[in-house]
Amino acid sequence: MTGPGGLPMPGLARMAEVTRAISEAARRGPGEAVGRWLIHEPWSIVGQRNTVKAKNRIVMPAIPTGLANTQGDATDAMNEWYRARSVGGVGLILVEPAHVIRDDGERDSSPVRGEFSPRLVIDAKSDQNALRSLADAIRSSGAVPGISLALPSDPDIAAAALSDFKMWIAAV
Repeated sequence: MTGPGGLPMPGLARMAEVTRAISEAARRGPGEAVGRWLIHEPWSIVGQRNTVKAKNRIVMPAIPTGLANTQGDATDAMNEWYRARSVGGVGLILVEPAHVIRDDGERDSSPVRGEFSPRLVIDAKSDQNALRSLADAIRSSGAVPGISLALPSDPDIAAAALSDFKMWIAAV
């Protein structure tokens, strides 16, 4: 399979195969194969401000897609990617690693060795409506949206980025 820009992505076929298998297991519901795991039971995720209830315990990990636009915002293609996983029956979907700040404070959607590009960025310049649309796409079939934050390696910059992120997320 190929990814954005026609780049060969051999792992994408395996990821699609695993996603299909998980979706099929979710559609079948609990049975002998699941046994004591309770994978299809609802799951309460307790946070500092509220509790969110996922429809089951199937969690999709944060997987870079490279579907953000060049400014680092969520796109219609990204929305459709996550909507398809929600329809498949996943209970909690962690959106791809979102970069909160660059070391020099500028947005960065340039490729880094071993990473997909462009990358999702959540900062003061992010398109809040695009992020809301992404969350709505995930919620469309009952999945709970979550996010993985990609923080800078410098502890001082990472702390400042988290502080800004907390203020931004409170506004949304």
